[in-house]
Amino acid sequence: MNDLFAASDEFWRFIRIGICTTLIHYVVLNILYSGFEVTLAISNAASFLIAVVFSYFANHHYTFRSNRRYLKVLPKFLVVTFLGLVLSVFLLQLLVQDYGMRLWIAFLIVTSIVTVNNFLFTKFWVFVNQ
Repeated sequence: MNDLFAASDEFWRFIRIGICTTLIHYVVLNILYSGFEVTLAISNAASFLIAVVFSYFANHHYTFRSNRRYLKVLPKFLVVTFLGLVLSVFLLQLLVQDYGMRLWIAFLIVTSIVTVNNFLFTKFWVFVNQ
């Protein structure tokens, strides 16, 4: 029973970090694009990378309280992040363009699926303490 509560606590910490990561991505994107007039593609790529770095360290220390070495888990974290992006792009395309679903509904469904998927892979593959 304690394992269930611990996993639940980690999940909600993961959600909080995800919200912060999204806000960082959005704020940096706007600063670069609107404030410094950097192209949208470069602004988005740079802000995404900054957000991923924040997410990695925050999840390493706060969410999973991992004692694993940074360089040992970073490649796995990047794989999970990339696969989450690919899954998100694929599912959003499928639901909106192929099935005609409204974007906001598809976005909620896809975000829910990717969030749970990323949490499970991050918990049981990336930051598993060995």
